Amino acid sequence: MHGSPSVSAPMTQGFMDLMTTAGQAISKAGGTYRVDIYMDKKYSDAEIASLGQQRGSIVASALQAGGQLSPDLVTAGKIGKDKEQRVEIVKVK
Repeated sequence: MHGSPSVSAPMTQGFMDLMTTAGQAISKAGGTYRVDIYMDKKYSDAEIASLGQQRGSIVASALQAGGQLSPDLVTAGKIGKDKEQRVEIVKVK
């Protein structure tokens, strides 16, 4: 949701379903992952730093819960600006 670290109310169930599916896939695949957040260039650098960190933590926590993963297997990663807003789940080991 623009200007907020959290998922909008109408999208919460879909987000949690996706995080459960992805978390279970991570659990099955094994390894360590990081969550990289790329936000719209319209955001200021201060917003990118603050919201990006919060959003990365929310996604990492949701993946951990969905896949019943220990916190050290999925962590918040890079934060940046790009013309395409996205979340990347990157295998690091």
